Amino acid sequence: MVDDARATVAPSDLGLLDSLVAPLARGDLDAAEALVGPALCVALLDATCAVPDALVGPSADELEAHPGLLVLVAALRERAGDTADSARTHFVRAAALLEDSVPADPLDELRLTGRLLVATVGFGDRAAGRRGLARVVELIPQVTAVSDGELAAELAVELTLPLWAAGQVDEHGTALRLARLVREHAGAVRPAGLSAVVAGAARAYEGFCGV
Repeated sequence: MVDDARATVAPSDLGLLDSLVAPLARGDLDAAEALVGPALCVALLDATCAVPDALVGPSADELEAHPGLLVLVAALRERAGDTADSARTHFVRAAALLEDSVPADPLDELRLTGRLLVATVGFGDRAAGRRGLARVVELIPQVTAVSDGELAAELAVELTLPLWAAGQVDEHGTALRLARLVREHAGAVRPAGLSAVVAGAARAYEGFCGV
């Protein structure tokens, strides 16, 4: 398991977590859900970012059918040292929603699978995590054939979730493959601080795998 990857990434004051506070405060869960991808990347990989109290408070019932938010809140609770069952409840609820989701295209399937991986690994199902990683590997040829900069940036961010999961379940070969892809596309990520977090995570996992 990779325990120290977050400690090796570049510091950032991106405000990506703060950006979710306002939509959550006004009850606009759909708007908050749309911001989850980069925020979840930062939550998992950037040990320097401050976590707003408002993001660890919402219950699973309050977040309703918003799996990205459920995963994010659970990850932040675990990061804060929450030893209660609350993080697990969020992860389990998110996994159930994500398993029932129908992806619109391969990139959307990668997005959903990445969040499902964080949830299943989060509540300790390593076997499900490995199955999810196998699916990510199957999707790679379909999602890496992109030339559009915006799509490349999204791909780099979304691949950090299965990269993190691969490290947690000791799938080092898969982690190395994903790290190389993340680093390849990290330059397209904006803002620059997020690009640094993404590229730094890739380098950390490459280093852990002995590159």
